[in-house]
Amino acid sequence: MPEVTDEDMGIQGKLSCNPELETFEKNLTQVLKEIEIANHNPGSIWKQTNLFLAVWSQFCYVGSQVAVSNYFLNFCEESGKSPSTSSNIFAAAQGLFTFNRFLAASLITFPFFRPRIVLATYLFLSFVFTLAAALTNSNTSIILLCLAICFESACFATIFSLGLRGLGRHTTIGGSLIVAAIGGGAVFPPLAGAVATKMQKIGHKRPFHQAMMVPMTGFIAAWIYPLYANIWNRELIDIRCETQVGIKNLGGIVDVEQEMEKETLR
Repeated sequence: MPEVTDEDMGIQGKLSCNPELETFEKNLTQVLKEIEIANHNPGSIWKQTNLFLAVWSQFCYVGSQVAVSNYFLNFCEESGKSPSTSSNIFAAAQGLFTFNRFLAASLITFPFFRPRIVLATYLFLSFVFTLAAALTNSNTSIILLCLAICFESACFATIFSLGLRGLGRHTTIGGSLIVAAIGGGAVFPPLAGAVATKMQKIGHKRPFHQAMMVPMTGFIAAWIYPLYANIWNRELIDIRCETQVGIKNLGGIVDVEQEMEKETLR
């Protein structure tokens, strides 16, 4: 989870190896939560613009992703491919999706490729390739739609992570809201299907190509959040917290690792 630091995970890993540290584990976990999350109050949750734009972006992105996937086979068959070939192409597109997710995760580890920049780039390319696929024919349109799927890869996780920045005590409910935004996947596919049906009724030769205009619209609507993050909210988004393994109490500084060693020897 983005709200859990590497230090927290390391401590939890050590504690879980010794069941006798159960009491100490509970106390330590409580203290860490108080210091890292509970003591930070960003104000009313209704004033968290970053969160609600992330929820909107996730809603539109997931809806567009599901719409593209739902009608990909119809799109390929409309471009002259057999059902079996269309399925193979879709599998290849999903392979590109997986590869690019690992690539994006690697890029984000470099300071230059900030998550907000990667998100803005990937969402914009998804929009561009979906639009281009809808406006072209044959193999060209299929390749372009595969590229659109490829660049969907990093969006969900990055929107989720950035949307939780600075929430403090609202982190849990913020995460719940962003996850709930996957409901967009129940909205956009029916809209795309309705467009395809309408185009078929009026005799359009490529109804499923036209239907891709629906997810294309969703991608550009989702782009509002990375635009906000890159222009108006860069300071909050770019914060990288460095936590030290040590906490203050009435007796001074308590080193967590030393305390765990003491508990182990008892």
